[in-house]
Amino acid sequence: MLRQIAPPLLASLVWTTTACQPLPTSEGEGEGEGEGEGEGEGEGEDGHYAFASRFVAGESSVAYTGQAARHLLLRELLADIDGLDDDALAGQTTTQLVARFAFFFDFKADNGGTPDEPIAVTAFGAPLLQTTVGEVGVASLRDKLRDLDLGDPSPVLGFGDGTRTPSAVIDDVFGALASTLVTRQSTTPLTPDGAPIAVPSVDVDGHDWARILEHFVQGSVFVSQASDDYLDDDATGKGLLSDHVVAVDGKPYTALEHAWDEAFGYFGAARRYGTRDADDNAEGFIDDDGDGRADWLTEVCYGVARDAALRDVDSVTGTNLGRASFDALLQGRALIAATPGPLSPADLDALRALRDVAEESWERAAAATLVHHTNTLLALVDSVGAADGDGAGDGAPHDFVAHATAWSRLYGGV
Repeated sequence: MLRQIAPPLLASLVWTTTACQPLPTSEGEGEGEGEGEGEGEGEGEDGHYAFASRFVAGESSVAYTGQAARHLLLRELLADIDGLDDDALAGQTTTQLVARFAFFFDFKADNGGTPDEPIAVTAFGAPLLQTTVGEVGVASLRDKLRDLDLGDPSPVLGFGDGTRTPSAVIDDVFGALASTLVTRQSTTPLTPDGAPIAVPSVDVDGHDWARILEHFVQGSVFVSQASDDYLDDDATGKGLLSDHVVAVDGKPYTALEHAWDEAFGYFGAARRYGTRDADDNAEGFIDDDGDGRADWLTEVCYGVARDAALRDVDSVTGTNLGRASFDALLQGRALIAATPGPLSPADLDALRALRDVAEESWERAAAATLVHHTNTLLALVDSVGAADGDGAGDGAPHDFVAHATAWSRLYGGV
């Protein structure tokens, strides 16, 4: 079990900000398999992440299907967990439930994942253009955890005894979640006030294991992969030092183009993110082609790209975190596209500078989201003050599940 910091203790932290106040909660294996999506029109102009191939006329050089697939599989996993009512849980063992979670988290052939797996989630209520996982990409979230992909055994601070690697933390979370769900088969979990806990992933100690999972994966896969693999420059032939002379075998892009695109895919922005304001990007989906369906590869915002837009909408000081990251990623890709060969030292320095801007804004957006969840916790605590007789708050009853969910988002994201 991971209970290292008790939810009430963390909720008591006094953490304020002028920029972010509480918002209501909204809420294959090969890399880049398939050809570049789209027609390749434009060269990153007018806030549109679109770049033509210099090798294949009329084709796009942009492709990040593996990254988009991982975002999709995380959403599929969370939807499956949230849909596990007591009837669906009847007779399920801990082992069976952990295997069920692993199906989406390690989605590949030897674990039962196939391209024909139907997509169950929608994009903020809109049906997806893609109907099967294979139309986006077959990929594994587990294989991209930092210790398994990058060979970094560094432990995750704040989880367990301080020695747990990212993959070990995932195993612990899956075990704790499965145990919580199995317990519901024989015992109705109750809040401290004696009310039934309706959300299956929330335990009696105030952990929402699904939300801890969600936000831990954001950092341990998406941020880690983008910053320490695809945008890094410490190894020849990888990241910013990838080849930019020839096309990757059978593909319409160079290794450098693809590495930058894969980082963009983990950011999670829709292709026309730069043509929209923060309110539109916070909505998560804009139907650019008017077909009534959401193209998961081009029209949907997810991950940090959407979180950043939400924080920008909420800002009282006019932050622009989402666009700052997007614009730097767009400008970096335009620089790459405009250089038909090896980057000069000056070009590489310029690309590093744009990488730094993108990563800094990305990190600031993630930090702002942690502050947002902290403020949500503080608001929940303050709201029950009058009911406790201290004259503060509005006398509302304590919302145990909302408290658990906000704390878990904060804990998983740290």
